[in-house]
Amino acid sequence: MGKFKDLFIVSEEPTAQVSQSSVEEAKIRREVFTPSPVQAQQDVAPAKQTDAKTDYVTADGDMVAKIWEQIINRNLPGPDYLELRNNASALEGLPLSEEQRLEAAFKVLKKTYPSLTKETILKSIDTYVGVVNEERASGLEQCQSARMATIGEKESRLKVMRETDNDIIKQIEELQKRHVKMSNDISVMENEISTASSQLETKEKAFLASIESALSVLASDKTKIATLNF
Repeated sequence: MGKFKDLFIVSEEPTAQVSQSSVEEAKIRREVFTPSPVQAQQDVAPAKQTDAKTDYVTADGDMVAKIWEQIINRNLPGPDYLELRNNASALEGLPLSEEQRLEAAFKVLKKTYPSLTKETILKSIDTYVGVVNEERASGLEQCQSARMATIGEKESRLKVMRETDNDIIKQIEELQKRHVKMSNDISVMENEISTASSQLETKEKAFLASIESALSVLASDKTKIATLNF
């Protein structure tokens, strides 16, 4: 499961993993397609706005990279969509349409892997969509944990401070100074929460936009591949 916690609050060192695949499979994994930041953000709908002041948020480059890293780490055995997309990307310098590049890439893979079919590729795309959806669930859960760790305690304190302030206001005039001090403290705390909340909302929206970025590429390629006559 992907780890996005460092993208919200704390940076964590990646855990080393020992691959159990063969040398050839490891080579395929290194060479499979990873979209460039520009390509990854193409045709991605802007994140939904919660109010009129919210700006549009685009996919975050680091988040996009981590999402595709998780897809590649779950690369299915044998050639599939990732290898097809990698081969098609290698033909970007040629005067071919995207569909022609995909078809040419398929023919190249078919020579090496005669059993490869379009159905295999389309099925693998569905698998990778599932991987992205898993990352969505995991990332949103981590985002919620990050929100609670960052402002949850402050929000609890703010609630107590407001209740205390209401009690102070009801007290005699000699307590007026205490009321003023508490009001100032509330203002400071509200500003801190507002700033932290805004930053977390932006990162959460960037994460969701990154998820949509990966899904957009997968869905677009699936549509294109489905129309080709392999």
